[in-house]
Amino acid sequence: MHPLFNRRFAILWIVLLLSGVSSSAVIPLFPAYVEGELGRSPLFAANLRMMFFLLGGLAAIPAGVVCDSLGRKLTLVLGTTGAVTAGLLFVAHSPAALWALCLYSGLTSGVQATGSHTYLMGSVAKSHFGIGTAIFFIGHNLGNALGSRAAGLVAKSHGYTTMGQSLAVLALLAVLCTLAFLPSIPLHGETARGNIWRLQGFRRLLSRREIRLLLGIRFFPTFCWGSMSFAVPLILARLSDYDPRVPATYQTLYLVSAMCFQIVTGRLCDRFGRRWPLIISSVAIPLSVLALAASAKSVTAFYVFGITNASVAWSLSTIIPGLVNDCSQEEEKGQLMSLTHFCWSLGMATGTLMAGAVIGWGATMVFIISAAAASIPATAVVIRLSGNRQSSPAE
Repeated sequence: MHPLFNRRFAILWIVLLLSGVSSSAVIPLFPAYVEGELGRSPLFAANLRMMFFLLGGLAAIPAGVVCDSLGRKLTLVLGTTGAVTAGLLFVAHSPAALWALCLYSGLTSGVQATGSHTYLMGSVAKSHFGIGTAIFFIGHNLGNALGSRAAGLVAKSHGYTTMGQSLAVLALLAVLCTLAFLPSIPLHGETARGNIWRLQGFRRLLSRREIRLLLGIRFFPTFCWGSMSFAVPLILARLSDYDPRVPATYQTLYLVSAMCFQIVTGRLCDRFGRRWPLIISSVAIPLSVLALAASAKSVTAFYVFGITNASVAWSLSTIIPGLVNDCSQEEEKGQLMSLTHFCWSLGMATGTLMAGAVIGWGATMVFIISAAAASIPATAVVIRLSGNRQSSPAE
C-alpha cells in the first residue's frame, strides 16, 4: 500500500475538504458583501480581516504548546469549530456582531492551522512529504474552489443570508467528522511530559539563524498575498457591479490552477529537494505582482496574472511544512509550526490592512508595495541558496 493511503491522512484530507467548502466565501465575497450589501468602506472590511488574521497568529503560539502537550487531534477539533462562525459572517449585519464573529473565527483559525499541519507531520513519511503536503493543501483548496463557485451562485439567487447559513451547517459537519473519526496521534516521551505553560522553546528556536530565515520566508510573501487576496476580488467586484459570481469564479479558477502547481511542486521537492522550488516560487511572486500592476487595464490579463500570482504563492506554501520538518526536532514541531503560522497571520493581517487603506489611492500603489515586500525574502533566498547545494534553510 502507498504510504499516503492510511487512515490518518485520509480522514484529515476529508476534514480539510469540508472545512475548505465551509470557509470558501470569506476571501472572495466578504469585501464585496461589506461594501455592496452593508454599505461600508473597504477599510472597514480590511480591519475585520486584519483582526481575524492577527488573532489567528496570536492563538497559534499557545496552540503550538497545546499541540505538543495535549495532542494534535484535540487542537484540530478546537480549531475546526471556527469555520461555523465564518459562515455566520454573512448572516450578521451589525458591526458588533461582525466583530464578535471575527474574534472567535480568527482565534480558532490559528488553532486549526497549527493542529492540521502538525497532524500532517505525523501522518506522512518523510520520503513522501512533498507530495503529501501538496495533497494536504489540495483538500482545502478543492473545497474552497467548489465552495466558492457554489457560494457565488447561492448568494446571487438566494441572498447572502441563505449562503452563510448553509456554510455554517456544513462547517458543523466538519467538526463532528473530526471528533468522531480522526485517529489520535500518540505523544512522544519528552513532549508528553512537557509543561503546557513552558514557552522557553520559542526562545531557543528564535535564536537560530535558519529559523529566522524561515520566518522571513513565511511573513513577506504572505504580506503580498494578503494584499492581493483582498484587492483583486474587490477590483473584480467593482468592475462587475458587485456581482458575487465574478470574484467567486476568480477564486475557483486560481485554486484549480494552484492545485496543479502544488502537485508539481510536491513532486519536485520529493525528487530533487526543496532548493530550486523554493528559489523559483520566491522570485516568481514579486514578478507576477508587477505583471498585475502592468495589466490593470485588461481584464483578461488581470485574470491571467492574478491566477499566476495565486498559484506560485500556494506553491511556496506547499514547501513550508517540509522546511518546518527539516528545521525542528520531534518535540519542537508544534511550536515551530505555530511560529510560522503567526508570521503567516501577521503577513495576512498587515497586507490586508495595507490594501484596504491604500486601494483608495489607486490599485497600482497596492501592487508596488506588495511586490517590494515579496522581493525581500526572494533576494535572501537567492543569496543563501543559489550558490550552494543546500535544499532548505535547515541545512
